[in-house]
Amino acid sequence: MALVYAAAADADDERLQQPAFPLGDDAEEPSDAASQAAPPADGLEYLRRVRRQARQLPDVVRAEPPPPEDGPASDPALRPTVAALARPLPPSPAAWVPSRDWEDELLADFRALSSRLATIAPGAVLAAGDASPPAMPAISDAEAWQAFCVGPPANGGGGGGGGGGEWPRLSAVCRLEQRAAVVVLQALHARLSRDAALSQPLARWMYALMLRLEPVLPAESAAALRALLRTCAEMRASLVGGASGAGAASGAGPAAEEEAAVVEQAAALSTIICIAGRHFGQASEEELAAVAGAEEQ
Repeated sequence: MALVYAAAADADDERLQQPAFPLGDDAEEPSDAASQAAPPADGLEYLRRVRRQARQLPDVVRAEPPPPEDGPASDPALRPTVAALARPLPPSPAAWVPSRDWEDELLADFRALSSRLATIAPGAVLAAGDASPPAMPAISDAEAWQAFCVGPPANGGGGGGGGGGEWPRLSAVCRLEQRAAVVVLQALHARLSRDAALSQPLARWMYALMLRLEPVLPAESAAALRALLRTCAEMRASLVGGASGAGAASGAGPAAEEEAAVVEQAAALSTIICIAGRHFGQASEEELAAVAGAEEQ
């Protein structure tokens, strides 16, 4: 939708900025093309030209929005549907729902780190000693970003990747502005849906990318985060185990190792759910209560 800027008909409106410098009569401004093409002789002549051009503008100016960038955000296959976003989040078993104190501590750490990261410029990171920043893929290359962050997919397409991904270093994360961070987050969401498991490299990068987002997001970015939240909630709701408690995970044998892996997966999913749902407001109070189950009642 185009943006419309209209000039007020009343030139005496106090809300409008009034000229601050008396520049005299503009009639002495040369009107021939050669004189206008030459640079202004001084600051006053420059201001006269600016005011003359402003008077020639129409009262209504239409500015068309820029076309969407190439990449995961412009891929219809990766865009969440309205119906999917409108459905309530599925409730999770009580064994996998963290306590409110755990969530509060997580969010306090996340907000403190996000505030500090916002004050760090990429150049300052390089000057501080990270002299070999990784070569980052083009923002439009979703598969390259998946391999960069997580590594190439393992044989069969599952298992969280074949290893070799980069850690989310400051020299990489600080170079991603919010728009780029959302695009990369969408690419990693696609990898999460394909792997059907939130690996530790995926969780680390998602956490780091959310650090680059403002609490109040544009509609498209909010929809992307809501879609990621739904995927994580559905994965956590489908986890099995946990009924035997933490004691089983502390034992030995394949059963204990499997239980520990499930606990680790639940913790990673709960981290993304908490940040996306509470910090970025992508879940209503009713949904958060449904996810938390009877513990929130």
